Amino acid sequence: MDFEVEHGHLWPCPECGTECKPYKYDARKYRTIPMLGYQTWMTVKVPVLRCEVCKSYLQVSVPWARPRVGYTIELEREIFRNLDDRSILSTAEYLDIGDWVVSDVVGYRVEEALIKLDLSKVTMIYLDETSFKKGHHYVTVVCDQDKRIIFMCEGKGSDTVDQFKIWLEDHNGRADQIKVVSCDMGLAYPAGVRRNFPNAKIVFDKFHVVKLVTEAFDRYYRRMLSENENLAKARFVIYKHMDDFSQKQKSMYEWVTGSCRELAEAYRMKEVIFHMYSFGSRDAAEHYFDIWYNDVMERGPPELCSAAKSLNERKEQILMWYDHEVNNGFAEGMNSLIQTTKRVGRGYGNVKNFINMCYLKNGHLNIVF
Repeated sequence: MDFEVEHGHLWPCPECGTECKPYKYDARKYRTIPMLGYQTWMTVKVPVLRCEVCKSYLQVSVPWARPRVGYTIELEREIFRNLDDRSILSTAEYLDIGDWVVSDVVGYRVEEALIKLDLSKVTMIYLDETSFKKGHHYVTVVCDQDKRIIFMCEGKGSDTVDQFKIWLEDHNGRADQIKVVSCDMGLAYPAGVRRNFPNAKIVFDKFHVVKLVTEAFDRYYRRMLSENENLAKARFVIYKHMDDFSQKQKSMYEWVTGSCRELAEAYRMKEVIFHMYSFGSRDAAEHYFDIWYNDVMERGPPELCSAAKSLNERKEQILMWYDHEVNNGFAEGMNSLIQTTKRVGRGYGNVKNFINMCYLKNGHLNIVF
């Protein structure tokens, strides 16, 4: 398709807005949406202006395309329509364009929307990390109380919290306004939170509390299994909650109690911690935790003792759940959605493209063309 912009008009300078006469007309080609299954191009003679104020030769800004790109805004819209249920690669293949074009469009539109992101009402955040690719490559994900991704960056150290604080303040947020932070029980994120958000209360979510104890019990069971292979048939019992036992499983647990009392006792200790979140008050839960801790330290295996020590050191942040009742369950769910984005995209060689797609899918961004 060939077009020519009307001659004889004065055009505003793209830089200063001064009305200028065309100096010449350059032929530009713009890729647009395919027609009848074929690649479609627009060839347009676009005015080049001689601006006396800027002392430069500038091309007129056209309404159908962004400056300095060779594709139309309508093609960008078509790309986004396809990205609803396709990856970058499959979208590029379907539209018969280069995947770099799709990545460029996504990157530009996402960054444009992020500039206008308003974080002035953020008072609670969820901190978690997720893997970008194999080999210990991680990105940090920050979500707010509105269940949206508001920040992502490469790495999972405490410095990522420093980066988030800068981002928050650049988008109308305030560090002293953050009141609650839900995160895992590692050392990095809590250290960064204490350094950057002095008014925030850290809540260690119950998912990671249960996970820590379960993993400790798993290590103990594997050690016992190496000493007594007959315990292998009890696997389907000891990895299930006691409240969910069938009659057959209750009989198997009785067999475990008779043949390896130490394993049955460790299993009971593991199950007991699950009920710490079922009390009506924080004081009752704290008393319950102290009884459990003393019991484990007195009679538990070394693996559970190590886990109990870790929990006792973080008891204040664990019990903070009773004051705020937040947990990282949402963050873990978001992690699952992010991993789905990675699988659908068949992996990403560029972490920036990965982050942009996560923002697009889960950032609730206002994309405007």
